[in-house]
Amino acid sequence: MGKICLLKTFAAITLAVCVAFGQSGNAGPLTWSIEGNVLKISGRGAMPDFNDEEFAPWAYYRFEQLEQGNYNHEYEYHDEGEVHVVRDLRYVIIIENGVTSIGRQAFDGSGCSDEVTTLTIPNSVTSIGEEAFTSCSGLTSVSVPRNVRIDEGAFPEGVTIERRRR
Repeated sequence: MGKICLLKTFAAITLAVCVAFGQSGNAGPLTWSIEGNVLKISGRGAMPDFNDEEFAPWAYYRFEQLEQGNYNHEYEYHDEGEVHVVRDLRYVIIIENGVTSIGRQAFDGSGCSDEVTTLTIPNSVTSIGEEAFTSCSGLTSVSVPRNVRIDEGAFPEGVTIERRRR
């Protein structure tokens, strides 16, 4: 588990305020962990499907951290002359070999970093569920095994999908 620490010096005394920043758990037969800005999915087997009522556990962790004021990404946008500051948790996603399927809406609400522009799906994956990566708005290209089944809307519109030999 990582920590984010803020050091503040008052006269001759330095105080350290640290926030624990990391979590792990299970999703079906798989294990997930978050260290800093990396979300890693590992193990052997199929990832469960998720939906609008039941998010992936890593998404709940993200929501929890945001409610506590923890974030690693900040940006501004302008709307009708007003400036809005958005604070968010964004993750680089690593899916390790051994994962056999990526569930429906697996990374919806997960904080998939818009800085992640490419994604390589491991050779062990045989299917990718509907809307699995639609919130990964920065994606421009994805490399998948040639025989993988990709459900409709698995990736954002305009993503180039390269099918490779296993």
